[in-house]
Amino acid sequence: MRRQVCGESDIKIKNDLQIKDTHFSVIINSELFIEEKNKMESAIHAGLVKKLGEERALDPVNTILQDACVEAAHANVAFMKTGSEHVRQKSVWDILNRRGYTSAEKIDVQGDINLNKVAAGHVEKALKDIQNVQSKE
Repeated sequence: MRRQVCGESDIKIKNDLQIKDTHFSVIINSELFIEEKNKMESAIHAGLVKKLGEERALDPVNTILQDACVEAAHANVAFMKTGSEHVRQKSVWDILNRRGYTSAEKIDVQGDINLNKVAAGHVEKALKDIQNVQSKE
């Protein structure tokens, strides 16, 4: 019963206990088994709700801080959209870092690269775009 309440499959329980299908079916479908299983599930649920309620009641600071986290995230997004350039950049990096993104490592490479005509055109355009952005700053 405990294993069933914890979500274990009937097949695994039956095989571990080495019970025939028919015997297992009789047991788990009996009124007594179902009634006791329901009581067990209710007791677990009530205990969990009580424990969570006590934790929140005993630690109101945690509840306040949890609610503030949502508000802080909204503020960070607002700063990213409307703040000065410096504030926007800091907000963007903070949001990306919190989501697990990190800046790419820069590697200096020296040497020659032979590109086909199409790739060379893309690289040349990208370099011009970079120069245009830098000249505007």
